[in-house]
Amino acid sequence: MTDHNEALETARRALRDAVGLAPAQKAQVVKFVGGVRSKLRGFNRRELDQAILVSLGITREQMRVYELLPDTELLRRLGGGPVKPAFSEAPEGWIRDYLTYTQNQESPTEFHFWVAVSVIGACLGRRVTFDKGYYRVVPNHYVLLVSPPGRCRRSVATRIGIDLLRSAQTTTRIIGEKVTPEGLLVTLQAAAEISTNGTAISRGSSTAIVHAPELSVFLGRQQYNEGMIALLTTLYDSPDDPFEYITRTKESLTIPPCALSMLGASAPDWLAESLPQVAFGGGFLSRIIIVHRENTDRVVAIPKPPPGGWKEKLVAGLRTISSLTGFATMDEEATGWYEDWYEDTKDSIPDDMRLSGYYERKQDHLIRLAIVLSAAGGGGLVLTRPILERSLAYLEGVEPELPRAFRQIGATPIGRHHDRILAQIERAGGVMPATKWLQMNSNYMDRKQFREMLATLLQEGYITGPEEGNLYRLVKRHG
Repeated sequence: MTDHNEALETARRALRDAVGLAPAQKAQVVKFVGGVRSKLRGFNRRELDQAILVSLGITREQMRVYELLPDTELLRRLGGGPVKPAFSEAPEGWIRDYLTYTQNQESPTEFHFWVAVSVIGACLGRRVTFDKGYYRVVPNHYVLLVSPPGRCRRSVATRIGIDLLRSAQTTTRIIGEKVTPEGLLVTLQAAAEISTNGTAISRGSSTAIVHAPELSVFLGRQQYNEGMIALLTTLYDSPDDPFEYITRTKESLTIPPCALSMLGASAPDWLAESLPQVAFGGGFLSRIIIVHRENTDRVVAIPKPPPGGWKEKLVAGLRTISSLTGFATMDEEATGWYEDWYEDTKDSIPDDMRLSGYYERKQDHLIRLAIVLSAAGGGGLVLTRPILERSLAYLEGVEPELPRAFRQIGATPIGRHHDRILAQIERAGGVMPATKWLQMNSNYMDRKQFREMLATLLQEGYITGPEEGNLYRLVKRHG
């Protein structure tokens, strides 16, 4: 205990001295304090976490990630740059190859990464699981790409991954058309059967992925889609027991244990229109990895064909991945890291019910992603600490945008006008002439309503103005 107290006091002094230091010196403090923190437990660790927050202005979750970063990335983050996972550091293997294959397509790199994750999870199905005592974590993913219309080519990104999966001809069934809840279950039932000499034989489980390049089309009108959302919510957890379903005609359907994945895309306003209140109240949204981007990091007028031979290589890789089977496990170091992380973050749940469900399920999202990364990188079924750390970085890469993705869900019509107008000035670089702004919204409101909306934004502190030339300026980002 004496050694721990001395280490804690040394770390405190380093943190006090770090106030006002340049990023390079702060980086040295982060590395040192991180080493001390990893050896502490209980009250001493909580004390150090508070000192880190006060002195460095970073949370304990950030500290845990920061101490493991390469020095160049750590310096960038301490210098105030955006916190994003380094996709160039994706494990060598299928995902790295997929990012190379898609490098000439305009969708953001993040979109392609999560498409790859969804496809690999669908290939693994229930053949690879992680035992959590009272239930098993299956590496299926519900991934939804969200961006304004026409800007990030979100639907194109989903089709590239699904095309590779279709070409691989694995046992994973692709559900691409609009179906009713009963139709979805009939498809899952059929996916669990194989034909031998004309006779259907059950394989004991089924694997499928819903491809919804336009989520609003797949779900249909809001007043009719609650049944589908409830079903998708239930099937996501891949229950071990057969699923019983009574149809409208009172017929009984028995679905064997299944692994259902979903890869979809939507515009933010379509997402709000498609999802009823039950979607987040009932836990549907908590099961989805929502990847929201306003813009893409690529502009390619005439995309070049993918590099020769890469599609064949990726298709062969999916077939290899689909042959994996067994229980994923953590080695001793990974287990210790995961337990510490779980204890540190168990109570870090936002109050917003649209976000809280995701954070409550984050520990299983982390394991699901770690299984995928390990399988894609050829690491087998042993989850290591570096794989868990990388998985956490990718999850934390999508989290800052979640409020922006969710902000229109459950909003009133006035709230949606508010968000749309703010998004317009953000996309314009933060400066907008009032006349042009009014023209952009003339189909939604009259001049009086527009002026009232500007007055509200001014009072909320989002914009300032008008300046010379009747210009308004954005002073803080929404969400």
